[in-house]
Amino acid sequence: MITNHITACISEYIDRTLPPAERRAVEEHMITCRTCAEEYIALESIVVKLHCLPKTIQPPPDLLEGVKAALLSTRIPHN
Repeated sequence: MITNHITACISEYIDRTLPPAERRAVEEHMITCRTCAEEYIALESIVVKLHCLPKTIQPPPDLLEGVKAALLSTRIPHN
C-alpha cells in the first residue's frame, strides 16, 4: 500500500535535522494533510513536555537502605 504521508520524516523535522528543501516539503505537505499535521502536533507536544522535565532526579535518601533490606530479605540459602 502506498501512502503520501511524511510521518517517517516528522521526527527529523522536529529535531531540525532535515535539509532545507526537505524541511520545506514537509511544511508544504502538512498544510494539506491533516493526518501528518496531527502527527506532528502530537509528537511536538511530547518533545515540549520532555524538555520541561528536570534534568536530574534525586533519589530518596533511604533508597539504598531499602534496596539492601529487600535483598537481604530475599536471600536464597546455599546448599
